[in-house]
Formats: sequence, C-alpha cells, structure tokens
Amino acid sequence: MMSTHGPTQVGCSLPKKSLLRIDLPIRLGTGYQWFMKPESRNIHQEGEAKVDENKKPLPGALQSETFTIRLLNTGVDKVTLTYLRDPEVDSPDAPHVILTLNIH
Repeated sequence: MMSTHGPTQVGCSLPKKSLLRIDLPIRLGTGYQWFMKPESRNIHQEGEAKVDENKKPLPGALQSETFTIRLLNTGVDKVTLTYLRDPEVDSPDAPHVILTLNIH
C-alpha cells in the first residue's frame, strides 16, 4: 500500500548484472502512471514499463505496471518511483517508492 504521507522505502541485496522486476499498482484511465528515476547510471531500465493489457479488468480496477532494470556494477544505489500525471510537475504528496539496492 502506498502512502501519501511519505515514501514507501524498500531495500534489497542482489548480485551485479542481475535483472530486477518491479510491479506497482496502477489505475488505467486516470492519466497517472509511475515514473522511474535512478540515482546513478549503475541502474539501467530494460525497455519501457509495461502494463498487462491482455487482462480485461473491471472499470476502475487496479492493474500492475512493471519495470525491469539491470544492475550493472557493485555498490549501493537508489531508484525513486513516483506516481504522477505529468513527470515535469513533481508533487511532494504524490505516492512514491524509494528502492535502495545493495549490488554485490
């Protein structure tokens, strides 16, 4: 569950060169989507984020938006994912996830 009172923070440890898949809830039709911002070039997004549109959800039902990232080198890095309508207009109240990655 995402909070509007601060970020959801998650941490994990993974080997370098691994792929990490991140699934986040999205409600299609609202104009909102997740935007990813890595804090370094050590994290590479593999293609565009995808929403499983093969399933036919009920109107207003939640779906998942999936990001796939590759971890290139060792170290500690962060990725911020923010749920916005417009990536140019940041909102401190927007739901966001901060993912801290310990890459070994």
